[in-house]
Amino acid sequence: MQIYFKRSGGFMGIPVQGEVDTSSLPADQAEIIESMLDEAQFFDLPSEPPAQTNAADRFTYELKVVRNNTEHTVYFSEQDAPVEINTLVRHLTTIARRHAADDSESELS
Repeated sequence: MQIYFKRSGGFMGIPVQGEVDTSSLPADQAEIIESMLDEAQFFDLPSEPPAQTNAADRFTYELKVVRNNTEHTVYFSEQDAPVEINTLVRHLTTIARRHAADDSESELS
Protein backbone atom coordinates (compact mmCIF):
# COMPACT_ATOMS: atom_id res chain seq x y z
CA MET A 1 0.00 0.00 0.00
CA GLN A 2 1.25 3.47 -0.89
CA ILE A 3 0.34 6.46 1.24
CA TYR A 4 1.12 10.06 0.32
CA PHE A 5 0.39 12.98 2.58
CA LYS A 6 0.91 16.70 2.58
CA ARG A 7 0.31 19.32 5.24
CA SER A 8 0.13 22.96 4.20
CA GLY A 9 -0.85 26.23 5.78
CA GLY A 10 -0.08 27.04 9.36
CA PHE A 11 1.61 30.10 10.80
CA MET A 12 4.88 29.64 8.90
CA GLY A 13 3.27 28.24 5.75
CA ILE A 14 5.96 25.59 5.34
CA PRO A 15 4.54 22.45 3.73
CA VAL A 16 5.35 19.04 5.16
CA GLN A 17 4.94 16.00 2.98
CA GLY A 18 5.80 12.36 3.06
CA GLU A 19 5.28 9.01 1.51
CA VAL A 20 5.01 5.61 3.15
CA ASP A 21 5.12 2.27 1.38
CA THR A 22 3.80 -0.25 3.86
CA SER A 23 5.58 -3.09 2.07
CA SER A 24 8.86 -1.60 3.32
CA LEU A 25 7.67 -1.55 6.94
CA PRO A 26 7.74 -4.34 9.51
CA ALA A 27 4.50 -6.34 9.39
CA ASP A 28 3.28 -5.01 12.75
CA GLN A 29 3.71 -1.40 11.60
CA ALA A 30 1.87 -2.08 8.34
CA GLU A 31 -0.96 -3.70 10.31
CA ILE A 32 -1.23 -0.66 12.59
CA ILE A 33 -1.60 1.65 9.59
CA GLU A 34 -4.14 -0.66 7.97
CA SER A 35 -6.12 -0.72 11.22
CA MET A 36 -6.03 3.07 11.47
CA LEU A 37 -7.35 3.40 7.91
CA ASP A 38 -10.15 0.94 8.67
CA GLU A 39 -11.07 2.69 11.95
CA ALA A 40 -11.26 6.03 10.15
CA GLN A 41 -13.31 4.41 7.36
CA PHE A 42 -10.90 6.21 5.06
CA PHE A 43 -12.24 4.89 1.77
CA ASP A 44 -15.74 6.10 2.71
CA LEU A 45 -14.65 9.66 3.51
CA PRO A 46 -15.55 12.41 1.02
CA SER A 47 -12.73 13.74 -1.15
CA GLU A 48 -13.70 17.40 -1.24
CA PRO A 49 -11.28 20.00 0.06
CA PRO A 50 -12.46 21.74 3.22
CA ALA A 51 -14.32 25.03 2.94
CA GLN A 52 -12.11 28.06 3.42
CA THR A 53 -12.23 29.50 6.93
CA ASN A 54 -10.84 32.65 8.46
CA ALA A 55 -8.26 30.66 10.43
CA ALA A 56 -5.25 31.40 8.24
CA ASP A 57 -2.84 29.75 10.66
CA ARG A 58 -4.59 26.36 10.54
CA PHE A 59 -3.24 23.35 8.71
CA THR A 60 -4.88 21.66 5.75
CA TYR A 61 -4.07 18.12 4.69
CA GLU A 62 -4.12 15.97 1.60
CA LEU A 63 -3.99 12.22 2.19
CA LYS A 64 -3.90 9.74 -0.70
CA VAL A 65 -3.94 5.98 -0.24
CA VAL A 66 -3.42 3.41 -2.98
CA ARG A 67 -4.44 -0.08 -1.90
CA ASN A 68 -5.17 -3.07 -4.15
CA ASN A 69 -5.50 -0.90 -7.27
CA THR A 70 -7.93 1.39 -5.45
CA GLU A 71 -6.92 5.02 -5.01
CA HIS A 72 -8.64 7.52 -2.74
CA THR A 73 -7.61 11.05 -1.83
CA VAL A 74 -9.09 13.01 1.05
CA TYR A 75 -8.61 16.70 1.77
CA PHE A 76 -9.35 17.97 5.25
CA SER A 77 -8.63 20.82 7.60
CA GLU A 78 -7.01 20.55 10.99
CA GLN A 79 -10.15 21.57 12.86
CA ASP A 80 -12.55 19.37 10.88
CA ALA A 81 -10.60 16.12 10.74
CA PRO A 82 -11.87 13.05 12.56
CA VAL A 83 -9.67 12.03 15.49
CA GLU A 84 -8.76 8.78 13.69
CA ILE A 85 -7.40 10.72 10.71
CA ASN A 86 -5.33 13.03 12.92
CA THR A 87 -3.87 10.01 14.70
CA LEU A 88 -3.03 8.39 11.35
CA VAL A 89 -1.37 11.56 10.01
CA ARG A 90 0.77 11.93 13.14
CA HIS A 91 1.80 8.28 12.86
CA LEU A 92 2.67 8.62 9.16
CA THR A 93 4.62 11.82 9.79
CA THR A 94 6.70 10.05 12.43
CA ILE A 95 7.45 7.16 10.07
CA ALA A 96 8.34 9.47 7.17
CA ARG A 97 10.65 11.57 9.36
CA ARG A 98 12.34 8.42 10.68
CA HIS A 99 12.92 7.16 7.13
CA ALA A 100 14.24 10.57 6.05
CA ALA A 101 16.68 10.57 8.97
CA ASP A 102 17.77 7.02 8.12
CA ASP A 103 18.32 8.04 4.47
CA SER A 104 20.38 11.07 5.56
CA GLU A 105 22.55 8.92 7.79
CA SER A 106 23.15 6.36 5.02
CA GLU A 107 24.17 9.15 2.63
CA LEU A 108 26.75 10.31 5.16
CA SER A 109 28.29 6.87 5.46
